[in-house]
Amino acid sequence: MARPERVENFGVDRAGWRGSQVKKKPGTAGSGSGRRKGKLDVSHGVPSCGETEESTAWAALRGASVAWDKASGQCLLAICLLAILSAGHKCSGYRGRYDCLVASRPRDLITALTKRGFDVQYLSHAKAILTSEFASQLDELAGVLADLSLPITEIIGSGGGETRFTQRTRIALAELGWRKHNFVVSKTIDGVERESTSHEVDHVRSVSMVGTIGCEIEWNNKDPFFDRDLENFKRLHAEGAISVGIIITRGLTLQASLWDFVRRFATERRIVDFDSLAAVGVIPTPKQKSNIRQRVERARGPVDFANAWADNFVTNKFGAATTHWEKLQARVARGVGNPCPLLHIGLPSSIVVFDDAVVEQLEEPDSPTAAL
Repeated sequence: MARPERVENFGVDRAGWRGSQVKKKPGTAGSGSGRRKGKLDVSHGVPSCGETEESTAWAALRGASVAWDKASGQCLLAICLLAILSAGHKCSGYRGRYDCLVASRPRDLITALTKRGFDVQYLSHAKAILTSEFASQLDELAGVLADLSLPITEIIGSGGGETRFTQRTRIALAELGWRKHNFVVSKTIDGVERESTSHEVDHVRSVSMVGTIGCEIEWNNKDPFFDRDLENFKRLHAEGAISVGIIITRGLTLQASLWDFVRRFATERRIVDFDSLAAVGVIPTPKQKSNIRQRVERARGPVDFANAWADNFVTNKFGAATTHWEKLQARVARGVGNPCPLLHIGLPSSIVVFDDAVVEQLEEPDSPTAAL
């Protein structure tokens, strides 16, 4: 009479994982050491999973096979994990005392902004920190960025100091608790303060018992301000004052599109000379007028007025030496700010809208200044 196969249980009852190990009859192929297969039964102790009670992930798990390696004693569950992930399963509740096998992925609305053209860069585990410890604050920031709108007339009218665009952005953040703060780090010996340094950050968001986020907006500043911001974040992080640093600046597409935007403005407003330029509210400085006139009136290869003005405008206000994404990336490549966790955000060209308003020109210097 044939000898029956012997079955051994290698399930872990406490976690609700049950299985069986089948032993071959002596002398049959595959007996002895090596890999033997059992069935994974997750019908016992399966956590409740919200609206999609009969998740396709769990259905896949019920029929999944698990390979048991007798030699190493390790259970290879990759096929089970793949079944869960491929079904996009999200567990919303629990049953009894069993933990959910797959947790919901943390939301990251900042990365979702890349679909609108935003440049997003996480460094030194900043994504893990922000999405897990500062999820609500990350949503606040994403909400402000998603609502950004920059009229072309504000680009044309921008000058030294804060622009209306940056003022609106700052106010929106401040209303959500992202306010200016001056960090003071001092060294004390026997009760006597020997040295003290301060670091002002334009937007700081603190969460009790969790940590603090520092954020700077560099809309149109001189590019060395990136070094200042990154080094400040590095020092503050080393002192335990902040958990993550954030920098917001002009993105790749916005920087690359500025000349086209300005030239389109000139075409739509029919700008052909200084008088038509003044009619829409734009009056260049004497130096700018001289440079434009030289290019327009030169004997060899004269330049169209609108092109000459657009060239001069973009070079003066948004030139290569100002704060934008490529300049920030140059600092990243050199390791400036490392190892502070950082989030960098580049504003896209999609935030620019063409309006019919008259340009309200702010005071305009001949070279970029601290214009945020």
